[in-house]
Amino acid sequence: MEFRSSDEVLDFAMGQERRAADFYGFMAEKTSDVVARKFFREMVEEELEHEARLKAVKAGKSAGLGLKKSSQMNLTEILNDAVFKEDITLQEGLVVSMRAEKAAYEMYRDLARAAGDDELKALMESLAAEELEHKARMEGIYDQVVQREN
Repeated sequence: MEFRSSDEVLDFAMGQERRAADFYGFMAEKTSDVVARKFFREMVEEELEHEARLKAVKAGKSAGLGLKKSSQMNLTEILNDAVFKEDITLQEGLVVSMRAEKAAYEMYRDLARAAGDDELKALMESLAAEELEHKARMEGIYDQVVQREN
């Protein structure tokens, strides 16, 4: 994907964050597991916060940057593929979510590499780090909830 301006990068990233928030909202309503429901609702808020940060930068405001380190279990690399469907299970939803967060990390990493200015690059790097944190948290939920049931 090629972008002609910083605004195009920001618009694309905002759309991705909105879609992620919508998916996590769907998963929160679908799951009967209390821990997973709480987690997915938190994820909605975090994705909407990402969208708000991107909008702020587009409007010429500060990005509110802060890089985070993440520890990962890398479950995404060993779990079978799952795809989104209306009757998705919690396990499948977590797998889809972990893969989506990994893809979001890779997207932001690539956008940071291609960024034309330092502020945009720093924002993309910060968001990449946060997506890795989301993935790590999902791996923890997967381990806590799904592995416990199996």
